[in-house]
Amino acid sequence: ATLKRSCVMVPLHPKIFAVLWLLQFLVCDAFAPAPTESTYQRQKANPIIQGVMVKSLLSPKSTALLAKKKGGGAATKAANKIQVKLLKHVAGTGQAGDVVMVTPAFFNNKLRPTKSAQVISDEEVAREQSEAEQQEKESKATATALQEKLS
Repeated sequence: ATLKRSCVMVPLHPKIFAVLWLLQFLVCDAFAPAPTESTYQRQKANPIIQGVMVKSLLSPKSTALLAKKKGGGAATKAANKIQVKLLKHVAGTGQAGDVVMVTPAFFNNKLRPTKSAQVISDEEVAREQSEAEQQEKESKATATALQEKLS
């Protein structure tokens, strides 16, 4: 990035260039003339500008940046996720066989196209857990029977 000043090109460090570029906008906005009543009237007459400019000029405290999000905190986060069973290892998410909660967008954009996961219900999770417990009991019973034969 270079800064042009009186026909001389001066090379600048990228960070310095970014700071100068930001300052340019801050200074230009600070010294801009204040809007007059006629400006408000023109903006009210023009429906395209009305939604953007007039509302922000008349009530600067009601901008979208300062507004609170609708809904709640933790309740909406949990409701916005779906339960999936991973079929492959997914970095940052889990191992194959894990049941995890992910957002629908993550499932649709990454997990489903790569066939890395499938949606699973609570009943299927409970059934898989009971089957795993039953297999564990059978393997323990087989191991104890084998141990008795060897002793």
